[in-house]
Order: sequence, then structure tokens, then C-alpha cells
Amino acid sequence: MLLVFALAGCLTTWTHAGLEPAELPLPPGVQRVAVVDRTQAGEGEPAVAGFSGAALERGGLVLVDADTVAAALEGDAAALRTGPVGPESALAACARTGAQALVTAWRVEPDPFWNFERVGPGSWVANYNARSGVSFRVWDCAGRRLHDLTMEGWHTVSATGGDRPAARSAVPPVRRSDADRAAVAEAGRALAERLVPRPVTRTRPLFQRGPLRAGVGALRAGRLEDAATIFASEAATLDPRRRARALHDLAVVAEALGELDVALEHVAEALVLDPHPATLALRASLMRRLVVERPARP
Repeated sequence: MLLVFALAGCLTTWTHAGLEPAELPLPPGVQRVAVVDRTQAGEGEPAVAGFSGAALERGGLVLVDADTVAAALEGDAAALRTGPVGPESALAACARTGAQALVTAWRVEPDPFWNFERVGPGSWVANYNARSGVSFRVWDCAGRRLHDLTMEGWHTVSATGGDRPAARSAVPPVRRSDADRAAVAEAGRALAERLVPRPVTRTRPLFQRGPLRAGVGALRAGRLEDAATIFASEAATLDPRRRARALHDLAVVAEALGELDVALEHVAEALVLDPHPATLALRASLMRRLVVERPARP
């Protein structure tokens, strides 16, 4: 029991927001991504920049705005929209938009279906679900294909009626081009989320006894550099256990600053001085991150 209270007194936790690597990583240095919808679905003209780039603002990526892409296509739109989907078209789009990577939507495969819901006595809702598979290719601007995948997009139109046939007949016709545009937009948003780092919340143990308490307070206040200074000062002490605790806390700060290798160095030094269970757990968490993130590096 005394041990439990001792541990509770010297340990606390700190939770902070971070980013995990993108599911579909882009090469280092990519900051601008151009998008061209080359599907030419149905009767309509193909849309330029088929999806919103809000998600790409996370992790330092920006989607080239639609006006810039449209201007780049002027005078030679057919070459980029209808020519072969390959390195040459990728290079051309990158050169004209100032992008370092290109996303092309190049095929839509419809797979529609109906479903019905009874919403009350003598009342039905009919849903026409224009589900489609949208094929995307992601290129770098050296003409190398990075990813080739199909994402699902939906466009649903509904109507009510006294029975299922009446509800179905009340659903207005859906133009293929409208359904495909909606599918490209929705699938594109989902693809954007896979191209950017993913937000994550991390909770880490911290030692807070003695001089470390001030560093923990600075950390909770968002003053990471101040916290690092306090922890580093305590890590200079001659007492092995105090040094180990301070190095542990320094590792937590280093991780929050994106310095994973530095964090692992601090943890390794701390464990030599005192293999505390909390520090062992921190090392395990850092090693798991290393396994996941290191393959994404060049």
C-alpha cells in the first residue's frame, strides 16, 4: 500500500495532441497537391478539382485551388483530361500548377441500388443510392505512380409514398453525370483524409516530485521549451534516480516536439540509471511509434 501511494505521489500523466503518419504517405517535400477529375462522366464536362482540400491543410499540405487548376488546363484541357493517364500528363499538370504531386480521378464504375424504409402507417421512403467506385491515381511530379486505388462515393435521392412502388416512382431521375460528380467529390474527400497525417491524442506518464513539478506545470501550460529547460537542469544532478526521472520527462517533451530519436535516447539513458516501470512503458510506446513511422521515411 505504501508503494502504491508513493507511486501515485511521484507520477502523473500528460495528454497532448499529435499526428500519426498518413495511411497513404506522400514523398518528403510535397506541400502542394493538384487534383484533376478526368472521369468525363455521362453528358457533363468533367469537373476540375473534384473535391475540397480542407483536409489537406493538416500536416503542411495544401490542395491547389480549383481556379489555378482550371487556368492550367486552359488551351490544352483535352491533353490532361482525355489523354492517357500516365507520367506525361502528371508532369504536365504539376508544371502548370506548381504542385509537387497530382491526384487524378480517372474512372467511375456505378453500382446503384434501392432501399426502402417504412416510416409510419401507409408511408414509405424510397432511397435511390447511386453508389460508385471511383478510381484514383496519385503521382509525384517525376511521373512516378505512388498509389492506385478505388474509393467508394455515394449520391442518394429519396422520396416518400403510400407504398413502396409509389415512393419509388416519386424519386426524381438521377442524371449519370450528377451522380458521378457527387461520387468523385465524396470519394475524393475520403482519399484526402488518407493522404494527410492523422490526428491522435497521446497520454504519457510524467515524474513530478521536487523540482520536476515546476516543469510539469510548464508542460501543462503549453510551455514546452520552459519545461525542457527545467527537466534538463534536474538531469544534470549527480543523483542517479533523480537524473533518471528527469531524463524520462525530457523524453516526453522531445516526443511532443516531434523528436522521436531524441526521446528514445533520453529513455535509454534513464533506464540504465533506473529501470522504472513507467519508463519501460514509455520506451515501449516510443518503439511502437518507431515501427509504424520509420517505414514512411525515405
